[in-house]
Amino acid sequence: TIKDTEIFLYVIDESHNFSQTELWSSWAQGTGLRTMATLDLTEAVANVPSLKIACSTLGFASHDAWEAAKAKADQGGVDLWMYNGGRPAAGGFNIEEEASAPRSIPWAMFKK
Repeated sequence: TIKDTEIFLYVIDESHNFSQTELWSSWAQGTGLRTMATLDLTEAVANVPSLKIACSTLGFASHDAWEAAKAKADQGGVDLWMYNGGRPAAGGFNIEEEASAPRSIPWAMFKK
């Protein structure tokens, strides 16, 4: 049913135009509509404060920076969603990937 469905506004895809992303995300404040963008969590908490869902990829990054960003996101009510991946950090969905590659993504998300 619709009451069990999480509704959100997909603001922008993999953009580094943070001021535009923040502007569009801020339009939803006070409406109850959560906003989501595909961007790195560290960039989201630093540059897009009104964003409510940061959807990041798996890749190489500073562990300390990500831990700090995740803590800040948790305090601010920002959810972290993950998608895709890519070698060598995690498997991917590319046609030339091995059959087991997509299965490594949830494993990498689980690891801390």
